[in-house]
Amino acid sequence: MISLLEYFVFMLLIAFGAGFLGSLVGIGGGIIIVPALTLLFGVPVPIAAGASLIAVIATSSGAGFIAYGKDSPANYRAGMLLMTVLATGSVLGAVATVYASRSSYEWVVFLVFGVVMLVSASDLYVTRNREDHAMSVDDPVAEYFELNSSYYDHTKKKRIEYHPTKVYHGLGVMFSAGILSGMLGIGGGVFNNIAMSSIMRFPLKVSVATSNLMLGLTAAASVGIYYLSGFIYPLLSAPVVIGILLGSINGRKLMTRSKNSLIRTLFILVIVAVGIEMILKGVGIII
Repeated sequence: MISLLEYFVFMLLIAFGAGFLGSLVGIGGGIIIVPALTLLFGVPVPIAAGASLIAVIATSSGAGFIAYGKDSPANYRAGMLLMTVLATGSVLGAVATVYASRSSYEWVVFLVFGVVMLVSASDLYVTRNREDHAMSVDDPVAEYFELNSSYYDHTKKKRIEYHPTKVYHGLGVMFSAGILSGMLGIGGGVFNNIAMSSIMRFPLKVSVATSNLMLGLTAAASVGIYYLSGFIYPLLSAPVVIGILLGSINGRKLMTRSKNSLIRTLFILVIVAVGIEMILKGVGIII
């Protein structure tokens, strides 16, 4: 049994690393916080999910504070469009977890989550050498919502134009991302990047930056459900919020200066680890 001070220091360090990595690859850090709280400290999943969602809001705030500016690769129009379905799914996912926290079918969610992660990692690996460039065919939906844009890549020293496609498919994935975000307290950042980078063909830096801005709103949409259900504990969340906020600010600064190949490699490694962890939890190997 550890003391409150030991928990605070230990969790502060874990949260800093989670915030740094989460902001760097646009995943919010929740996929690290939830396992840390449940596996290391024995915190029940709904309570860990609530603390994680609060931390995700902090990550998004930290990343967003640095992101605003003329050189930011974030696509604000795309973020607002995708948030409509992402937030809706997040609320539904939170409600499902609250009312089914003791369901004997919880293992199905973890297995599905893990399989999706591994399939997505495979897709990202296959397309790892794809360069960011303007696509030859425009999506009429993207044109209607004025999603076509450009950003300045500091590593390539030039402005990159991009034309997203398959917007409707991306919206469908975002709705599913919102549901899993609310259920598992992970912020949905992993699925955000998959939808934007692999399906809608946003450049990776654009999808990461835009995801960072969306994460806080997604988490805020579902965290109220956990609060009203009594699953939010301030003392538990305090070191998580402080650590992840500091880590996210530093990670976001590094992201704009990093090569796309480095970010993509980190992203693949993270989601492979998460996928394996979720599958093991689903089959009962991880208790």
